[in-house]
Amino acid sequence: MSLKKKLVIWLAHRLPPCQEVTRLASEAMDRRLPVQQWIKMKLHFLTCSLCLRYFQQLLLMRELAHRLGAQADDDKPSANAALSPAARERLKRMLDSASPE
Repeated sequence: MSLKKKLVIWLAHRLPPCQEVTRLASEAMDRRLPVQQWIKMKLHFLTCSLCLRYFQQLLLMRELAHRLGAQADDDKPSANAALSPAARERLKRMLDSASPE
């Protein structure tokens, strides 16, 4: 067995399990992790490609959600937007015809 493989196995036995690392990865999306937890998580990624992939997918989903939110903000009409005079007149007529007298 190579020295690199022995080192990875030794490290893997001293790091938190995948279940804890995935929880930390999820928490890292919402808040800043303490340095010790961040280091443990990053070291775990050296030994576990599945947890690393999970973290990368979380980062991608967060980035896409931010982009989608920014795009939705761009699509909103301006708060200062006013109705055209023709549209105001149409609404007035519709309201007048619908109101009971």
